[in-house]
Amino acid sequence: RMGKFVLDITTVDKRDIDIVGKYAAELGELSRIGIPIAAGFVVTAHSFQDFLVENKLAPTTSSEKQIMHASMPKEMISQIYKAYKNLDHPFKESKVIVTPSSPFSFKDIRYEVKGDANLILKIKEIWSRQFSKITLLETKAHEFGNLSRLDVAIVVQKKVDLRKRGTMFTQDPLTSDKTKIIIEQDEHEHSRYIVSKRDLKILFKSHQTKVKKSQMISHVQVRTLSHFAIVLQRHFYFPQEIKFSIDDNIIYILSTKPMTQVISKSSPELHHAQSFPLPSSPLHYPKHHYREHKRHILLKG
Repeated sequence: RMGKFVLDITTVDKRDIDIVGKYAAELGELSRIGIPIAAGFVVTAHSFQDFLVENKLAPTTSSEKQIMHASMPKEMISQIYKAYKNLDHPFKESKVIVTPSSPFSFKDIRYEVKGDANLILKIKEIWSRQFSKITLLETKAHEFGNLSRLDVAIVVQKKVDLRKRGTMFTQDPLTSDKTKIIIEQDEHEHSRYIVSKRDLKILFKSHQTKVKKSQMISHVQVRTLSHFAIVLQRHFYFPQEIKFSIDDNIIYILSTKPMTQVISKSSPELHHAQSFPLPSSPLHYPKHHYREHKRHILLKG
């Protein structure tokens, strides 16, 4: 798994949420069910805690400036450098995306970084944000003496080329057709594919603008993307909106979230989705069954 301060993102799951945060745990879960994600690692909450102890810093009395000027323990720096170098060729510095992974930290922090020294700087910058007055007020850590609410892990992932990206829906967002997967390339390409869930056959495709062949999604990639869409819907028991990118002919899933359309208990969605067998694939993952959630609504007047 690497070490106390750094963990490979593919080795974590929801059981590690206390030390890697929610975002990292979710990425690890995706990897475990065969979903391709960008290579990366997590700087754990233990790193943050040890950094504070090493420098005798306290969230309620220390400033952001003090955090930026404090030194990381040598072993921590060593583990971060090693994990960073392993993302690519040892003599090549990768571009990475650095993001906090904690339900109590700012959600809009996202840095693009190149170089190990810059990476250390951005990690400390995220830590320093945990000491801001806004964070202390939002988490009420000072009021309740629960400083663990300020703990933050940090996800570092190799940057994926986004020039060939798009969105998938595990049901048609326009017609609510539950037997089809919709794949749309980004706004510059205006390409759209409709795929049958039953056999992954491409039922329809359109290109509103003239698309360069190098930027088009191949039929094999469309079928592979559709396979991942089915795996994700089965895993989360709900129709998904999935962001993806294709970099050097390798598919990466960037994020997934429930579709905003609410499916009622009486909807045949669960029966439809469960009836679609997964097509043959080199991927192996556990079989999941759909759950039925009962809802009770009280109306007055």
